[in-house]
Amino acid sequence: MKIAALNNLIKNGESTTIEFKSSTANLKSAAETLCAFLNGPGGIVLIGVADNKKLIGQQVTDRTKLDISNILKKI
Repeated sequence: MKIAALNNLIKNGESTTIEFKSSTANLKSAAETLCAFLNGPGGIVLIGVADNKKLIGQQVTDRTKLDISNILKKI
């Protein structure tokens, strides 16, 4: 996804198909949202964006990738 498209998604805020998660600290919540999206029209989860539309960012380490991979395998 290009930066302009990402910024536009953030600017428009959360919706029935867009969900912000401030960090990977609560991957269970992100996984629950992904499950809901998979059972509906689909959607996008943006990690590193606060509910107030502030781009926080997320440091992605090998551990982060492994944690995300493991939670996705459970879906």
